[in-house]
Amino acid sequence: MAHLLWNGIRYRWRRTSHRLAWFGTGFSGETHDMSLKIGTFPPDVADYTAWFTRIPESPDVTVRQGIATGLTPSGIIGQPARARTTVTVPLGGGAAPVHSAALLGGFRIKSVGNRSGWHFGRLGFTLGEVRKVPDGLAFDIDVVLRPSEAPEIFHIGNRGWSYDRDCTYEIEVDWTLVVAAPEVLPIEPRRWECEVLKGLTVERTDELRVGCPPGVRPERCAAVGLRGFDVEVDAIARQRRLSRILRYFTGRNIRELGIWVELDHDEETGVSMLRPGVAFSNGTALGWPLPLLVTLFMAGFAVGGYVLGGTVGTLLMALAFGMAAFGLAWPGGPLALPSVPWSLKAMVECSLLYLPEGATSEAGSINATHDANEEPHASRAQL
Repeated sequence: MAHLLWNGIRYRWRRTSHRLAWFGTGFSGETHDMSLKIGTFPPDVADYTAWFTRIPESPDVTVRQGIATGLTPSGIIGQPARARTTVTVPLGGGAAPVHSAALLGGFRIKSVGNRSGWHFGRLGFTLGEVRKVPDGLAFDIDVVLRPSEAPEIFHIGNRGWSYDRDCTYEIEVDWTLVVAAPEVLPIEPRRWECEVLKGLTVERTDELRVGCPPGVRPERCAAVGLRGFDVEVDAIARQRRLSRILRYFTGRNIRELGIWVELDHDEETGVSMLRPGVAFSNGTALGWPLPLLVTLFMAGFAVGGYVLGGTVGTLLMALAFGMAAFGLAWPGGPLALPSVPWSLKAMVECSLLYLPEGATSEAGSINATHDANEEPHASRAQL
């Protein structure tokens, strides 16, 4: 039986941007399971892509998979919330040397105490180095989230939550452990980082040339698995320097979010191209019509005030002028709705697994639509 290695996820809401309430991805057999929940309004549908690498079963390679539960990071808004758990996998074989890699197989995140979720500031998973323990092999799983304020003026929802309560999440992490003798399974770690200083809608990808490690024949096919990732959105540096208030508005709604890695292998040359990528947007399908309508509304106030004259007219013109000045000066104000620039940092850690001779991996992806506005906000798609 073949095994699927999770290689990343990317989703995009069709109508507008939403808070992070529920978010899940992972494979079970030949099926991808997706969970997404909008903040509160309006109802929405998401299109998504999930990447994978299929590796064949081999008598020389041991693959174990499981789910880590009980991770409940919690903390105040604007600050990172962290959680850690240790996974122990019983294995036979005594003290014989092995190569092993603990890989991220997916996850499920659910906000607790706030049905609408919180604005996205940061999300990261890291599976640590595998170590030997008396019962077999063990590794740590670290999770970090940062729920944060967004600078947009208008927010819908957040019912039942206040700043006096912690932001808490319930998280499950799917993991895959691959183990074999060193000569059977050479493993090469790779890391990719990306930084965006200012953006509204960004997709960044890169191409990293991968050659064969010393002693590995070019015919041996490399497979890729994710060890972890970290995506962080923040206010842009200039805003943080100039405004004490904007320094704390470090979160955003999500229109599009993605982090992934692809691998193309040339069997003749033994050269592979590793293509990590990240995508983020907090835009809306309404685009420019919304600030245009707000502008026309303020212009109507100004014209009406001029026509009326007197004290009432002066007050209306002053109100229009104040709203216009506020909208131009304040990020996310009426003339900047509904998106505010942000900075972004992304990191991907992965492992290249050079399979036994004759074994061939298969890289692929699945494109599907998520339309599940009712609990459990889950959908399935067949590969």
